[in-house]
Amino acid sequence: MEIRPRHQRLHRTIRQDRVARRFSKNSGSSTAGRRGRAVGDVGGIPTAFTDLGQECRVETVEHPTDPTRTLLAIYESGNVRFGGQYESNGRRLVPKQRGVEGFNHIRLPKGVAPYQSVRSLLLHTSNLLCSCVDLDPRMATLVSAFILSSWFPEKLPVAPYLALVGMPGSGKTTVLRLLEMLCRHSSLVTDITSAGFYQLYDQTTPTLLIDETNTAADQKKLAHLLRSGSTPGALRLQKNLSFSCYGPKAFAWTDMPRDRALITRCILIPMHETDRTDLKRVTDPSIQSAAEDLQKQFLQLRLERFGTSANFEVIAGPQSRNRDLYEALTFALAGDKNVCEELASLLSEQEQFTREGLSVGQAAVLIILITAMHSLTTFLVGDLTKWVDRFLASQNERVRLTPHTVGKMLTSFGIYSKKRTNRGWEVEVDQARRRSVHVLFEKYQMENNIATMLLNSRPFPWAPCSICNEFNLTTKGKTNKASKKLQ
Repeated sequence: MEIRPRHQRLHRTIRQDRVARRFSKNSGSSTAGRRGRAVGDVGGIPTAFTDLGQECRVETVEHPTDPTRTLLAIYESGNVRFGGQYESNGRRLVPKQRGVEGFNHIRLPKGVAPYQSVRSLLLHTSNLLCSCVDLDPRMATLVSAFILSSWFPEKLPVAPYLALVGMPGSGKTTVLRLLEMLCRHSSLVTDITSAGFYQLYDQTTPTLLIDETNTAADQKKLAHLLRSGSTPGALRLQKNLSFSCYGPKAFAWTDMPRDRALITRCILIPMHETDRTDLKRVTDPSIQSAAEDLQKQFLQLRLERFGTSANFEVIAGPQSRNRDLYEALTFALAGDKNVCEELASLLSEQEQFTREGLSVGQAAVLIILITAMHSLTTFLVGDLTKWVDRFLASQNERVRLTPHTVGKMLTSFGIYSKKRTNRGWEVEVDQARRRSVHVLFEKYQMENNIATMLLNSRPFPWAPCSICNEFNLTTKGKTNKASKKLQ
């Protein structure tokens, strides 16, 4: 047997001890994770929230008298109790501790409290907001619905985003501070890096609040992270690691960014300076107390309704991505039709903020296209291009289009089924296509560029049809000039 020198045996023993300690530190359930385990929780699984089914779920809350400690709020069969652990199917769940990275600065409720109704929660939240900020009551309702939705991120089709837009001194930071006091797992920051994102979202699904977004160090990277964080289940891959930054977010802008994809994901709240002297400060003890009580009621609502499934009533109003926002904002409101209808109306109004205006060329194509819908049964893309260029010239516009460009615009308008003929690409006009073009025109007719063209193009060449009457579209001029305009 080989006998090694004493110093080599000593080094080997030290290495073995280090491996043993490392193994002991990492042992236990993989759900907890190495960074998620706190000292003194050996064998327990730290959890921010766990739904155990059978009307049983647990969530970490702040100790009511010691902000450095946490407890579990244990919901079973309609009742809530508090404790330092919970045994379930051979697992011992323990509250996530404050010392864990990414969980240090998350705001937690200090317990639960009964609430009268979801409508009363919205009303009290709106009143609290309006007591500190000069907000339009309808905008306050949207902000309140965002706060309520932040307590159910796992159940939503998209994570709602809230964008506060206004000049310095308009109250954006005050609203963010109120959101920090009311939203679930809120974290207010002034700037955040990619590494900060990973660390924060590694431990929980927070409500991220970013102040002074326009001054962030890397605007492009921040916008990309924000865009990718609105879809549940979407992962970002980097250096053989995957992570998700899904969750509700709110941020402040002094002016609208050029990132249209990000804007359309947001509920936009216009902010303005005020000369009101009756507004309370966020630090007012009455505001702090009211916010703390509301947060307890929100947790009670979450524990009660988390096990319910979404039941969205089809309400006319929001379309496309706004439909996802509508479903996200009304998850906890299912059954209160009046509030849902109000939110649907408010989100429909949001389209005037988020809609991207048409270019001059697109507006001209749409104007001539709806003219063709009233006058023809088929048309060639090449002929449509000639009519558009002629119309642009009559409006003293220098823009000229090619058939290829017009073809791409038609595709963007939803007209992508074209037939190749020996004269060029042909488009058939049927009733479904007429309706879709009317919908587009009704949507964009109030845009400035189209409105200007409508005013300058006298007489406007078509007679109102049944679809026009349905959409309440108004036209100018004599109807018998429609065919002449397309010669």
